[in-house]
Amino acid sequence: MKRVIFLIFVLLIIIPISIACDFVDIETYVEESNFLVYEGTTTYAGESIIISDFVNENNRSSFLIYNPNDFEVVIVLNYTVEGYCDEFNEYGKRLFAGETEQVIENCYKDDQVWDTYINESEVFYYVSSPDRMYSATLNITKEREVCNKECSIDDDCNSGICNILGYCGDTKIVSCPEGYMNCNNVSCLIPSTKDSGNIYSCEWECNSTVGFEGICKSSNGTTCENDNECLSGTCNPAGYCGNENSFICLNGYLNCNNISCLKPSSKSIGENYSCEWECNSSRGENNVCLESLSTIRTKNFYVLLIMFITILISAFLIVRNIKRYIAEKDKEIKEKNDKWGVEKGELIQKQLRFFKILKIIGYVSYIIYIGKYLVDFSNDKIKSYQKQWEMIYDKLNGCILEVNEYCTNKTEYLSKFPTYLTYNNKDLIFKKIEDYNTHINQIEMLKDKLPEEINSKVQETIKSIKKLEPQIKKYNSKFIIHRKEKYNYLFNRKDLKLDDDQQTAIITDDKHNLIVAGAGSGKTEVLVTRMGYLVKREPDKVEPNKILALAYQTKAALEIKERLKKRYGVDIEVKTFHSLGNKMLKNAEKITNLRMPKLKFGDNNKKEFKKYIGEVFNKITQERDITNEMVNFMRHFGDEEILKNIDAFDKKEEFYEYQRNLTYTTLDGTKVKSEAEREIYNFFFMHKLNGKPIIFEYEQPAEWMTYRDEKNEPPKPDFFFTKYNIYLEHWAIGKNGKVPEWFESNNPTEGYKLGMDKKKKEFDSQNEFILIESSHADYQKGDLIEKVKEKFLKALKEKYPKENFVLELKPYDELVNQVWEECKLFVKKIADNISTFIEIAKTYSIKPEELDKRVKDSNWPLKQRTFAKIANRVYRYYQNDLSQNNEMDFYDMINLAVDLLKNNPDFYKDKYNHILVDEYQDISNQRYLLLKQLMLKNKDCKLFCVGDDWQSIMGFSGSNIKFFVEFEKFFSHCARTDLSNNYRSVSEIVNTGAHIIKHNGNVQLTKVTKAHSKNSGQLTVYSSSHKLDNYKSYKNKVLYLKQVCGHAVDKMEELFKKGYKPNDILCLSRITSNPIFVNLLVDIASKKGITIALNTKSPKKVTLMSVHKSKGLQAKIVFLFNVDQGTYGFPCEINNPKIYEIATNEKNENKEEEERRLFYVAVTRAKHEVLIYNRHDTQSKFITEIKDFVKREII
Repeated sequence: MKRVIFLIFVLLIIIPISIACDFVDIETYVEESNFLVYEGTTTYAGESIIISDFVNENNRSSFLIYNPNDFEVVIVLNYTVEGYCDEFNEYGKRLFAGETEQVIENCYKDDQVWDTYINESEVFYYVSSPDRMYSATLNITKEREVCNKECSIDDDCNSGICNILGYCGDTKIVSCPEGYMNCNNVSCLIPSTKDSGNIYSCEWECNSTVGFEGICKSSNGTTCENDNECLSGTCNPAGYCGNENSFICLNGYLNCNNISCLKPSSKSIGENYSCEWECNSSRGENNVCLESLSTIRTKNFYVLLIMFITILISAFLIVRNIKRYIAEKDKEIKEKNDKWGVEKGELIQKQLRFFKILKIIGYVSYIIYIGKYLVDFSNDKIKSYQKQWEMIYDKLNGCILEVNEYCTNKTEYLSKFPTYLTYNNKDLIFKKIEDYNTHINQIEMLKDKLPEEINSKVQETIKSIKKLEPQIKKYNSKFIIHRKEKYNYLFNRKDLKLDDDQQTAIITDDKHNLIVAGAGSGKTEVLVTRMGYLVKREPDKVEPNKILALAYQTKAALEIKERLKKRYGVDIEVKTFHSLGNKMLKNAEKITNLRMPKLKFGDNNKKEFKKYIGEVFNKITQERDITNEMVNFMRHFGDEEILKNIDAFDKKEEFYEYQRNLTYTTLDGTKVKSEAEREIYNFFFMHKLNGKPIIFEYEQPAEWMTYRDEKNEPPKPDFFFTKYNIYLEHWAIGKNGKVPEWFESNNPTEGYKLGMDKKKKEFDSQNEFILIESSHADYQKGDLIEKVKEKFLKALKEKYPKENFVLELKPYDELVNQVWEECKLFVKKIADNISTFIEIAKTYSIKPEELDKRVKDSNWPLKQRTFAKIANRVYRYYQNDLSQNNEMDFYDMINLAVDLLKNNPDFYKDKYNHILVDEYQDISNQRYLLLKQLMLKNKDCKLFCVGDDWQSIMGFSGSNIKFFVEFEKFFSHCARTDLSNNYRSVSEIVNTGAHIIKHNGNVQLTKVTKAHSKNSGQLTVYSSSHKLDNYKSYKNKVLYLKQVCGHAVDKMEELFKKGYKPNDILCLSRITSNPIFVNLLVDIASKKGITIALNTKSPKKVTLMSVHKSKGLQAKIVFLFNVDQGTYGFPCEINNPKIYEIATNEKNENKEEEERRLFYVAVTRAKHEVLIYNRHDTQSKFITEIKDFVKREII
């Protein structure tokens, strides 16, 4: 029994064991160490050394130096200690012949050693003698003490004695007690913990001292032969140090009548024993120990007394613990108020078993009083518990009846398929079943104690539970089938026939529902029919005013609302997120009497907003600091987003290769090899000399030089000012006198300097050309441009002494018109990009003050920080204007609505039962927050989101695909339904689209798409044979586009002859802001009698539009232009989402993923055929990815 404690006392004797050290021997050994070694006789100074070659400790805070010579040397080391205490140290030391010295550096703060190390690259030395220094590993002979060195023969020991225990010593017989050391065969002393010194023979602890001729004087209690050996001056008759009358025995020994110190005997009385047995016995004949008289007389009395006391204590403890145990159990039974009474019944049964056992024990021990007590006590408790057990019956009976009724009612209710079981409702039922199962199983464990009537009911109940559980699991599947049959008239009309997946999506009615659609799968139709189903279904009909539908565009919202009225005759609230926010603000104004801000822009808010931002930008660019920032932005426009450091590579060689291949884009688009060269190039590009542009060439061969490199090519000086015959060479030599470490060759600095010298000799050998020079060291110091400017003007004056030369900056507008094309296009559209930046910042509710803090974070690339500075200046101006005029924009509508919902508990509370969202793949952080707040305010509301993550293409305006792909993270326990059938495109297009998205990897949801149409179609890529070098000029660019547009128009003519109409054709391009392409296509088509117009809705015209605008549209034939690499290509290089990252809470790791989704949208607009145009030598990687799915033709 757990509560009955029988106390057992155990005496634990802990015997400390220590190892004796009988003799300390001196051993020689060889230790290998790294040293800084000096040799020679002459003075030598100034060479840099690598200290890691002779650092001798892991913490790099010390090193060893060694003089192996037979003469004295003086050395001085200068080195830097880095860490907490950065400081410059000088170390000077005179080293005698063969001497070793350790140099240790530690930094102390608050009496603690802080991390320090000696910098490897900054150690300099000079040596008065010798002149040569090197690092070496030397074997140094050392000595160390060995305690109890093992030996076999006397010759193994320095002492010449190997004792009988096999250890070196100074005597053959070792007789010191355990834990003591024999010292000179005079005394046994505790081994010393002190460091060894020159005198060590007796200096152990403070209980001994060195006497005459180094013999140790012993402390009291140690053995002795004469008085001189003891500190007390007395060696008593027993041979121990002390005094005449008493002495101290060693630890573990007994003092016997001041006669001897003896170990206590462990032998029995009468056994042979060589000495007295403790101190109360004496030695008899033949050394047999005699028991003392006092022990004989008292032995039996004490034994009997101990036995009697033990029995009394045991009886007392048993009775006390039994009573305590019973009291605790009775309290536990009384407090146990479980509904079923099962747990209380189990406790009662345990108590009954316990007292029956206790009763038996009582009978066994009946001869003593305690036995009778146990029997009587047990009988009383058994009667009490049996009465309590009988009361459990009725309780169990009632609970079993409850379970049966629950299972019967739930089965009957669900058989009528009244409503869909949400995850939460199912979870409640399963928890209920689990609870019932637990208690029924507990009851079943008591079946031997229960009447047959209850046991029979228990078995029936178990069957009922087992029958209900699978019914719940399969219920929703059967419910959906039942509803499909019941509402077939909604799903299969003359003008509308929904497939099985679409019907399942409409009927599925969990708390959170995600419909994962594909292109052409009829997702909007599913949304509309879902609302019709909600208002028509029974008995779980939903009132129209309890439904909210949200669309992204006003046009889409109106179309959905119109379809609902026309088809179902219901008026349901269908809003855009912005119009919903506006409505909420107006409602709040009525309720709170607060004056809400008025809307700044009207119905055409996007256009008006961009126009306003453009005006603000033009205004602030009159300020010099903004102009400077714009120039700075242009200078870094061609930068890689993030330059990689060595940590991004597995091998150092890979990093070096990356550095060697890096290029830097100048203001006119030229690629140069270093940042310093770009600075020089941009300086001359941005300036005029005496009012005229400075004409210069970059890395053009100097054919006049006789010197040729290893490839037998003439040198290519960095810059050549052709008009003035001035060359500028920017040498790669840094402040340390070396070239960067990633330069190739075994000794790159030496080789580079050799080339420098040869080039300089070429210039020295002639008078026609002047050479001016700069170096990487100038760039590192920060005065590169000043030096270049000074040297350039000096060279001009030297060449043309009678002329005056003035350098001046080009005007900002002139500079913008001269920068490279891609940069120029961006700058001219920068107001649009700033508009997008502000829209995204508002989408993430980030204010200008927060952006200022982010801009100061140096982790952002310079290009992004510079753009953000400019954009945030406009943003701040805009926000101040809104605030001063109590105005808001469309983005504020949503943000203010979110704040209203958060701060007003009853606002919009329990207003909606169902919220439906169209195009959910384009949800933004701002819209998500509004949706989340509405769901929190409407606890019983259900969410139904329809979208296609493969068509998520609105990242530039703040949408975030993670809200769709990670839907479960934001709205838990969602029910996902996929729409797999594509009713628009033939299988060739559907399969190609799926393969396009496959290259985005796990960024997208995995789903199956299949074409409903059995017809066949094709995708054809028509590639122009124009070469890239021809494409550089405007004239050849026009020729290329004429060829492509002419071929496309010819194809359109063929289609019209086959019976196709203009509105059967859709022309798409990633960018339609390229006037050259648009004008050529329209003009060539016009000459053939074909009308092509931008964004037209006329059925008599062929529509041309951007891919973004085509989303949601379709055509039998799609022409897709400019699928190339480059500025207007696909992926597009103009639109760069990374410049907006500072205004988001996300990192745009790969803009290519969204560009690929945009390509997918373009391809899947077609029903029958896709015609793709590009240039053969610069085709987009997207074409390469689908090469097995397309037909190729060269035009």
